[in-house]
Amino acid sequence: MPIVRTAWTDDDGTGTTGTVINNAEKTALYDQIDGALAPLDSVVTMTATSGATFTSTAGKFFRWAIGGDWVVPPPSAAIGGQRISMQLYADSGPRTPAFSTSTAAGGWRFGTTLTSTMITAISSGKTDYVDALYSSADSKWDVVTYAKGYGQ
Repeated sequence: MPIVRTAWTDDDGTGTTGTVINNAEKTALYDQIDGALAPLDSVVTMTATSGATFTSTAGKFFRWAIGGDWVVPPPSAAIGGQRISMQLYADSGPRTPAFSTSTAAGGWRFGTTLTSTMITAISSGKTDYVDALYSSADSKWDVVTYAKGYGQ
């Protein structure tokens, strides 16, 4: 949701506008900011299916139930510096998530200490965690952490 700023009000009695925001304007602006950030505090439960997509502004923690080997899509609507966490749960049987490292803008990118080949099959009933940071300078989601094998 874009934050909208309307005309400034002369609140300091100088006859100029744009120097001070009055309390009503502050409240309206803060309400917009709070509304825009509220989804970032939620856990978003997703179903991993072919063609599944997700939007990074829907939250910052995404729980994926994986029902088969699957390509994890990069989220859309990224914000520079944004961090997302993904919980990948293998519901029945081992599941192998893959992260496409295409050169397209908004895709996943791996470094030298954590490569895409390090992300391996998740055992049945287990959960792996992946964190990524969005680099607006490069238009890439940098995968920065991977933790494996939580659960039963």
